[in-house]
Amino acid sequence: MKKNIIYIFSILIVFFTWDISIRIFHISPWILPSPFEILKELVKFDSYLFEHIKVTFFEATIGLILSIVFALLIFLLMISFKTFNLLIKPYLIVSQAMPIITIAPLIIIWFGYGIFSKVAVVVFVCSFPIIISLSEALKTLPTNQRNFFIINGASKLSTFRYLIFPHSLPFFFSGLRIGATYAITGAIIGEWLGASQGLGVYLTRVSKSFQTEKVFAAIIIISVLSLILYLSVIIIEYLVLPWKRKRKGVFTK
Repeated sequence: MKKNIIYIFSILIVFFTWDISIRIFHISPWILPSPFEILKELVKFDSYLFEHIKVTFFEATIGLILSIVFALLIFLLMISFKTFNLLIKPYLIVSQAMPIITIAPLIIIWFGYGIFSKVAVVVFVCSFPIIISLSEALKTLPTNQRNFFIINGASKLSTFRYLIFPHSLPFFFSGLRIGATYAITGAIIGEWLGASQGLGVYLTRVSKSFQTEKVFAAIIIISVLSLILYLSVIIIEYLVLPWKRKRKGVFTK
């Protein structure tokens, strides 16, 4: 309770210091708007802005779901073929070493200016942390438990179901939490390169017209949407991994 009060108090200090500084130094609204002006924009929340929010959130959600599917397919190939695990890693590292803003134009060329290109950018951004986390799960698989399954003649399906799958779940959610924070950003990058709707388009339009208070409002909305996806993953993890509730970590105070 005390921590929450401290957090709220610190936010209020920043809020009022910001507003007072603008008044004292006579800073133009188009350079740095008052926090009250930003709040007004958030309170307005007109249908025009809501349509952009819906588009971006839909793209990010679909892209995140498809990134899970893609990562799990790669994971199954890693389990089935040992050499595949060695072959795929250099390509994953190289793909992430290149800034997404340089890859996104190619994705737009391949998939066009529709929703598919935005979803593809999200998949490209979000699948990497999930795949890397799952590959780490294979590395940390207990040798004695694996040998126990082999000695007792367990099939590959049984080994996956009773050993690899439960062992990999915490790693999977660890990567998914990271991927969820990137999803909205990936969708916006795709929208910047070519779209008619979405928060990326909205940001471009309001920034070019120097409506800075709307830019700040959009940034806050983007942060909230990212937080919603992140918390959704946390809730799903809480439900799927009940044994983690008893441990210190994400689920405990």
